[in-house]
Amino acid sequence: MSKIAYQLIAFQTIIFFFTVSSIKAQTTTLEQKTDKVARLAVNYMNIDLPDSVYHLTGDQFRKTISQPTWNNVYKQFVSLLPFTKTVFISSKDSINKYKLIGKITLAYYVSLDQRGN
Repeated sequence: MSKIAYQLIAFQTIIFFFTVSSIKAQTTTLEQKTDKVARLAVNYMNIDLPDSVYHLTGDQFRKTISQPTWNNVYKQFVSLLPFTKTVFISSKDSINKYKLIGKITLAYYVSLDQRGN
């Protein structure tokens, strides 16, 4: 194979990987903001700050799940920590989907309320 053929194959490979990685990128402002909140919540869980995770939640979540209930859920959840990697999978209807990788792998869905919380 000629040098030009190798360069063409290398260029096509780079374009392919760029296309694949951009497909999984958060493109809208809402998706990007949701991503920041999702990753912040995982960070808070990993450093054992359940109250900080709870304060990231919206009014509807807090009406449904009280702080003491959340603390009990978190105590059961803590054995799964830490999560070593948060992988963005997709976004649909304002809900970001992630894969949390740690002691086990979990699906993780995050959305923001109307106020962006």
